[in-house]
Amino acid sequence: MPTVDPLWGEPLPQAYYPSWQHSNEVTKTNQLNLMPRVTIEPIKDLFINLQYNYRTNNNKRVYTSTEYQWTLPNGTTGNIISRDQTRVAPTLFTNEYLSPNLFASYSKSIGGHNIDATVGYQNEQYNVYNLNANAFGLLSDNVVSISTAVGDQTVNDDISHWSTESMFGRLGYNYKEKYIARLTYRRDGSSKFEPGNRWAGFPSIELGYNIAKEDFWNIKDISMFKLRASKASLGNQNVGNYL
Repeated sequence: MPTVDPLWGEPLPQAYYPSWQHSNEVTKTNQLNLMPRVTIEPIKDLFINLQYNYRTNNNKRVYTSTEYQWTLPNGTTGNIISRDQTRVAPTLFTNEYLSPNLFASYSKSIGGHNIDATVGYQNEQYNVYNLNANAFGLLSDNVVSISTAVGDQTVNDDISHWSTESMFGRLGYNYKEKYIARLTYRRDGSSKFEPGNRWAGFPSIELGYNIAKEDFWNIKDISMFKLRASKASLGNQNVGNYL
């Protein structure tokens, strides 16, 4: 092992000292996902679906930096991390998402006429709570905690929440899957906007013509060749929270 830097000719610290033992970060992650769903058919061709989505994350990250000395070949010692610079920095990240959904669908075929309809309701809620702390000057490297730090200490948090609520309906019709029409309307509300400006309606219409269903169509490998025209309005809530 060289004791002198070959380029600068200066003494080298004790090479490859296991500094990772003095500065490290440990992260633990726990996640829970629940997605139960129930479907019932109270009458023929009418299906009612109830679905509940739940997800929670509880994460913990702890960064520690303990006292660390280096030693030169001549026996001289020095601090890379002094006692005053030792620190512990725990961080807690938690978030929770839940979304109940209720929707019903109905379809009916009479001759070549096919009708389908869907109505539904959806709610979303998202909650975030993060807590960060930083404490310097650990009394002991064997007991690393905020309560055993006597230097500067800081604590801050991050709390946020948003929610949405939606009601929607869709009516579709096609004749022998050849002529197609569809109407959709949804009413959405978001907490990300100021009160009085949180709700908006978004209609859409679609007309289609599947030429591949005509009798003169003789390309067997292509079962759909559809011309479609549609018009719709869409919403966007990719903005910061109002509060």
